[in-house]
Amino acid sequence: MIQSILLPVEGIEFSKRAYKIALDIAQKYGAFVTILHIDKRPAYAPVEPVKAKPPKKGNVSEFKHAARSKGKNDIANSAKAYFGAHGIKVQVIVTYSDTVQAILEHAASGKYDVVIMCNYEDSLIKKFATSFTIKRIIAKSQIPVLVVQASSYKIIDMEEERIRRIQEEIK
Repeated sequence: MIQSILLPVEGIEFSKRAYKIALDIAQKYGAFVTILHIDKRPAYAPVEPVKAKPPKKGNVSEFKHAARSKGKNDIANSAKAYFGAHGIKVQVIVTYSDTVQAILEHAASGKYDVVIMCNYEDSLIKKFATSFTIKRIIAKSQIPVLVVQASSYKIIDMEEERIRRIQEEIK
């Protein structure tokens, strides 16, 4: 059973598919979502606290307003507003670190059941770089990593998929 989801985000448009998958899973299992926004600024850069008023259930205007704004905290806040508008409990963490290191450290903390990430498809260079990063995370992660392709969207019930695979192994 999935109780806590780690959702690394990079941009609003880029992460929408991962948001949707995470939202569907969180709604199905009543899971808590932690949004991890990683900025590659130097470690000595001051960390600004993230402030977002939790929206009322069903109120997506805060999400739309934050989505139009720019800046790292606005991306994290818009993600928080998106999940909050759908009644999902959410926490935002903004960190300044190496992407792979930050995701692996959070995944290894024991607080999360799954990492949900989105893969670029808009340019060959970005796709290659992101693919390499995701492969490193998958290889070293201590918890499952669900990678959502930017151009595809198919919900797979992970519990049903697990049961299906067990039944195939028995045959």
